[in-house]
Amino acid sequence: MGITNRKGWILQGDTLEETAEKAGIDGANLKKTVALFNDHFGSGKPDPLGRKQETMAPISRPPFYADERCLAIVNTQGGPKHNHRAQTLDHEGRPIPRLYTPGELGSFFGHLYQGGSNLPEALAFGIIAGEGAAQEEPW
Repeated sequence: MGITNRKGWILQGDTLEETAEKAGIDGANLKKTVALFNDHFGSGKPDPLGRKQETMAPISRPPFYADERCLAIVNTQGGPKHNHRAQTLDHEGRPIPRLYTPGELGSFFGHLYQGGSNLPEALAFGIIAGEGAAQEEPW
């Protein structure tokens, strides 16, 4: 039973070379990387990336899968304070004319590590800041 891939995000190949070609990466390098990984699995050798043996399994049976990965959430702690209209505030809490703080920069959670609540705040204040800036009279 294969992985469902209706949107085309997951690439599948019967060999590492085929999978690498579909992913647009060097096949020889992928084979070398997989061989190194498999060599550390069950060998008692410490894993170069610090993974525990019990969390590893060999990569040996097709099909092989690949997909592109990137950071999903970026956390920013601190930064300039802003009000509910995303206007950047000065040291006395007054809006600085024409200066907006989009996203979660200057988060009202700035003194915490909230992990996960940044994304809704970033989306909301990004929209609020963009709308506010768009209403400004051009210079």
